[in-house]
Amino acid sequence: MMRRGSGRRSAGDKCGLKPGYTLVIAEKPKAASRIAMALNASRKCYYGRTPYYTSQSGDLIIASAAGHLYGLHTRERGYPVFTYEWIPIYEYEKGAYYLKPYYSMLSKLSRNAELYVNACDYDIEGSVIGYMIIAKMGDPRRAKRMRYSTLTHAELREAWRKLSPIDKEMVEAGIARHEVDWLWGINISRALMDLARKATGRRVILSAGRVQSPTLVKAYNDWMKRGLYIPDPLFEVIVILEKDGVEFTAKLIGNPETRGEALKIAGQVKHDGKLRILYVERKPYERKPPPPFNLPDLQAEASRIYRYSPSETQKLAEDLYLAAAISYPRTNSQKLPSTLGYRGLIEKLISMSKYRKFAANLLSKEKLYPRQGLKEDPAHPAIYPTGYMPRNLTPRHYRIYDLIVRRFLATFSENALLVKTLSTLTDVHGRYRFEASGINIVKAGWMEIYTYSSPEEKPLPPLAVGELVDVKDVKMKIAWPNPADPPIRKISLVKWMEKVGIGTEATRARIVDTLYKRGYIIRGKSEDEMTSLGAGVARLLISAFPQLSTPDLTRRLEEDLESIRTGRNSRRKVVMEARKIIVNLLDSYKKLIESDEAKKIAAEAGLRPPEEKCHLCNMPAKAKINGVALCEAHYSAYMKLKEKLPSLKYRVQYPVDRLLSKIASVSGRFISDVAREALHNKRLYDALNA
Repeated sequence: MMRRGSGRRSAGDKCGLKPGYTLVIAEKPKAASRIAMALNASRKCYYGRTPYYTSQSGDLIIASAAGHLYGLHTRERGYPVFTYEWIPIYEYEKGAYYLKPYYSMLSKLSRNAELYVNACDYDIEGSVIGYMIIAKMGDPRRAKRMRYSTLTHAELREAWRKLSPIDKEMVEAGIARHEVDWLWGINISRALMDLARKATGRRVILSAGRVQSPTLVKAYNDWMKRGLYIPDPLFEVIVILEKDGVEFTAKLIGNPETRGEALKIAGQVKHDGKLRILYVERKPYERKPPPPFNLPDLQAEASRIYRYSPSETQKLAEDLYLAAAISYPRTNSQKLPSTLGYRGLIEKLISMSKYRKFAANLLSKEKLYPRQGLKEDPAHPAIYPTGYMPRNLTPRHYRIYDLIVRRFLATFSENALLVKTLSTLTDVHGRYRFEASGINIVKAGWMEIYTYSSPEEKPLPPLAVGELVDVKDVKMKIAWPNPADPPIRKISLVKWMEKVGIGTEATRARIVDTLYKRGYIIRGKSEDEMTSLGAGVARLLISAFPQLSTPDLTRRLEEDLESIRTGRNSRRKVVMEARKIIVNLLDSYKKLIESDEAKKIAAEAGLRPPEEKCHLCNMPAKAKINGVALCEAHYSAYMKLKEKLPSLKYRVQYPVDRLLSKIASVSGRFISDVAREALHNKRLYDALNA
C-alpha cells in the first residue's frame, strides 16, 4: 500500500490495470460506488487507502473526487489583483489536506486512460469539477458527459448508454462564475481591509462577495427597519357566542380609536347578552394540489414545519440522493416530465405501508396527471422519490424523505373541497357590526396526503338571518401587530435571494451560512440579530460600495453568466466586463480611503473608537438629547418615539410609565432601548414627555 508521499506500489497496482481503459469520474465516493454497481464494475481496488472500482476485464474504472479538487489562487498581494491560476485546493487552503489522496489517485489513473467520462452531478458545479480534473490530468478532447437525475441502477445504465459530448457551455458558465466570484471576493475584501487598516492602524479580517454583500446589506436594512418599528395598537372586541351547544367567536368589524371606546362597546354587548344574525353566506371553493418540490420550496417547507436551516435541508436531501432514494435535489424545476413513468414510481411506493393507501388510490385512476408548477430547470426535473427507501434513515433524513414522498403523491391527487361560512352579526340596537367565519373540509383530497398544508377545521353552527344568538362572554384585547418586514432568518434570506435572482439553488444556503460563520449575524431566541461587526461591514459597503448594496449589479452579472450557459455569450467577455466594473469601483474607492472621510466611515462601522460613544451602545454619537448622547439609530428611535408618544397615550390610555414599558416589549430593538432607558433616566424621560 502506498503511504502518503512514499514511492511504494499501491494496492491499485495489483489490480492489473492495463492502458486504454475508460475512466469514469464521480463527484463523491457514494456516487462512485453506486455507478460502479450499476455498470458491473464491482472489483474494489485501492490507491493508498482511497478506493476505486474496476470491471473484471479492467477496461472500465470508476473513481471519485470529493467535490472540488481545484480552486482559484493568487500569490499577488494588494489590490486590484487579476492574475490567478487553478491549482489543487489542498495546496493553499487550511483543512483541505483530506483532498490530496483523491487528487493523487485520479492523477495516477488519468495517465493511461483512453476515454474520460465526467459522471459528476449534472449541474454547473459538477460540470466544472469533472472538467477541471480531466483538463489538468487527462485530455478533454477524449471526454464524454454522463447525465442522470437519480442514482438508481436503471437510470445510471441508461445514462451510460447515452453518453454525450462534454457540456462545454455548462463548463464555461461554471468556470466563469468561479472566476467572477473570486475576482469580486478577493478585491472587495482586500479593499475593505485596507480601509480598516488605514483607519485603525491594525489588521482586521473582513470579507465581501458578489452575492454575499447585497445579502448582508438586505439583512442589515431589514434589521434596522425592524429596530425602528413601533406598532399601532388594534383594539379588538371579541364576542364568544353559543348556539345549540356549539361555541364560536365573532370579532368587531373596524378598529375603535381608543381603548376606552373598545371597553365601552364590549360592556354594552355583554350587557345586552344577544347578537342578531344579519347575513350568512356559504362559499364552497377548491384548493388545487401543490406542485412537486424544487429545492427552494423544499427548504421553505422544512423550515416552516421542522425549523431546519436551508443548508441542513439541502445536505439531508443530498444524502438521500446519494442513497438513490430521491432525484437530484439541486433543481429549480416544479415540473415532472411525462417520460418519468408515473405509474411505475407510484407502484414502487405501495411496498411502504405508510404510503400504501394513498398510492393504491392513485393507481385506481385511469390516467395520472401531476399538478405542474411554473418554474423549470434545463438540467433536472422537480424532486421526486425513486421508490427505494434506504434502511436505517435518521429521523431528520426520514422527515425530509417523507415530505418529498407526500408532496409527490399529493401532486397527482384530487382537489380539496372546502366551504367557508361568513356571517355578519349586530348588537340588538344595531350600533355595531361583528363578523364570524368558519371552515368545513368537505373533501380532503390531496390534503389527506400532504397534511402539512391542511387548514384547521372551524365549523360554525347552523345560522339563520334574523335569529338571536346568546353571548357567553366578551373580551377586549389590544393587539400590537408585528412589523411587515420579516425577521432575519436563514430561510427568509434564501427566499429573498431567489426572488431577486441572485445566487443559485446550490449556492444560496451556503452564502447565507457564511454570513453566520463570519460572525455578521447570530442566532437569537425570537429572531436572529446583526452583530456590531456585521452591521459595521454593511455600513462600510453602503458608504464605500453603494453599487454592491443592492442586488441590481449582482443580478445583471447573474444574467450574463446564464447567457454563457445558453451559448449567447462567452466566458472571456463576461469575466472582462466584471474586471472593468471592479476597476471602476476601486478607482473611486481609493480616493475615498485617502481622504479624512475614511476615519469617519470606519468609526461609523465600529472599526475604530468614536470621539464620543452613544449612551446606549458603542456606536459614534450623532446628537445629544438633554445631555444624553445617542448614535444615529438610537437618535432616530428617540425622534420617532417622541413623535408617536402623544397619540399612543391618547389611544391606549395607560400611565406613561406603563405605556413605555409596553412599548419596550412590543417594538423594535432601538425603540425598546430608548423606552427602557427613559424609564430610569430622568433626562431622557423628561425630553420624551416635553
